[in-house]
Order: sequence, then structure tokens, then C-alpha cells
Amino acid sequence: MDLTTFLTPSFGDLIVLYCQKFVLAAVLLIAGYYGIQFITCAIGRIPKISALEDTVRNYMLSSLRIILWVLVGVIAIQILGVPMASIVTVLASCGLAIGLALQGALSNVAGGVLLMIMRPIKAGEYVSTNGVEGTVKEISLFSTTLVTVDNKRITIPNAQVMNSTL
Repeated sequence: MDLTTFLTPSFGDLIVLYCQKFVLAAVLLIAGYYGIQFITCAIGRIPKISALEDTVRNYMLSSLRIILWVLVGVIAIQILGVPMASIVTVLASCGLAIGLALQGALSNVAGGVLLMIMRPIKAGEYVSTNGVEGTVKEISLFSTTLVTVDNKRITIPNAQVMNSTL
């Protein structure tokens, strides 16, 4: 027998090692799910945050939820032993492709963010824009929902709301 026989792990050792990594990553994802639920609920109950308008609070909490899931996902991938340089390269490529494919949707997101920051309109106000009139029911990340006088719901993309006269 030579020395390499003792230094090379057997197939069974590799299976045990990767099963341990997989179980640890799965436990992290499960704990991350409950941890993210707990954190977002706890932050949502903070008096200054619960006093915010529903649209702003929901946007802030969903952004926090996404950031925390990305963090948990990156840690789980590191536990599995995937090189981070590969992950960063794949994420950058995917981000570019998705950004090009979703230009219109991203302009609606940008419009939604601007509506939440600048607040030219608020939920409950009566507005006229893009040839329609109604009471603002909801301002979400992608669109603004109006309810007309005859109780019809009209959804307008945020990019159009931001680029039109209110």
C-alpha cells in the first residue's frame, strides 16, 4: 500500500461529507424561513413603522424580506461548497439578461418607488390621470389602482402615472 491510499477519501466518506453539508444547508433554509418571518413581523410592529402608510410599510417589509432571503441563499450556497466567484458571475449575467428583458416592468418599479418617495398622490385621494378619474385604492410596486365613481377598478402602470399630468 502506498501513502495516497490513506490520503484519498473513499466514496462513502464523500457521500457522508456531502450529506452533512446538504442537511446543514437545509436546516439553514428552514431556520432562515422562520427567522425572516419573525424579523419582518417584529419590525412591522415597531410603532414608527406601523404608523407609516400601508403602501410604504409593505414595500419596505417586502424589500427587507428579499434582502434577507438573498443573504440566507448565499450562505446556504457557501455551505454546499460552491465557489462564490462562479455564483457572482452567474448572478451578474442573469441580472443583465433579466434587466434587458424587463425594461418596461423596471420602469414601472422605478415609477412606484418615485410615487412612494415623492408622494404626489396618496391612497384615498380623487385623481384624474391618463384620461381616467377615480379614487386611489392602492399604489403598489408596479401599478396604481383607481376606483371610478361607478365602482370600476382601473389599474394603471406606475410609469404612465409618473409620466402624465395628475
